[in-house]
Amino acid sequence: PNVRLDVGSGLVGADAGPIRIRGSSSIGLSNDPIVYIDGRRMNVDRSFPGGTTGTGAFSRMNDINPADIESIEVIKGPAAATLYGTEAAHGVIQIITKRGAAGDTRFDASVEYGVNWIPNPEWESVLPTIWGRNSNGDLISLHLYKQETLRNGGEPLFQNGPIQRYSLSATGGTDRIQYFAWINRDDLEGFVDWNTDTKTNARLNLTSTVNETLSFDLQGSYLTGSTRHPGNLWAEFRRGTPNTAADVGGTTP
Repeated sequence: PNVRLDVGSGLVGADAGPIRIRGSSSIGLSNDPIVYIDGRRMNVDRSFPGGTTGTGAFSRMNDINPADIESIEVIKGPAAATLYGTEAAHGVIQIITKRGAAGDTRFDASVEYGVNWIPNPEWESVLPTIWGRNSNGDLISLHLYKQETLRNGGEPLFQNGPIQRYSLSATGGTDRIQYFAWINRDDLEGFVDWNTDTKTNARLNLTSTVNETLSFDLQGSYLTGSTRHPGNLWAEFRRGTPNTAADVGGTTP
């Protein structure tokens, strides 16, 4: 209750949208909650170097794989500020990752395939018709889907962008030592071929129980990858006139 997650842009690797706990309370300052992973704070500031561009935002929240998560706790209101200071006035999200369990080693593997696409991009509701006048002063029009396809060398502007995800995890241990190890590879393309997101990440959680009152946790994670943002597609599509298309021979009065 009182947690709102806004819908993102649909572009791969882009910011999933702001998270608001009990609404917004400031016009000029960030209203984002702070995020902790296993008790350690995570940088989720979208204004960090490389985090934003003139055409979109990126979020380190995308680096968290749902398969790593055991549970999520949301702390709201005065309780958040009491536990984490005034900086947590907008709430706290505590992410708890998986731990090992005593027993034989259990392996889990998954393979995921899919596509990103825009249904019926020729519809006016997706890309509108633009209007202008030619050199004779005649009113001409051109549907933007055709214009952008012409600019794309005659190839369709939008594609069925492939989604590929592979993961493997192992968990097990003894009464003294338990472990959880996981590795994942993502290779994603958006509905335009210059929107890509690839990453490989791995995590290892070890728990050593010395006695009933003493235990040690060792946690490590690794992430590498790259994200290519396509730019502000919708703003670009709506600029110009039919005269700026690669071929205006098909325009209609």
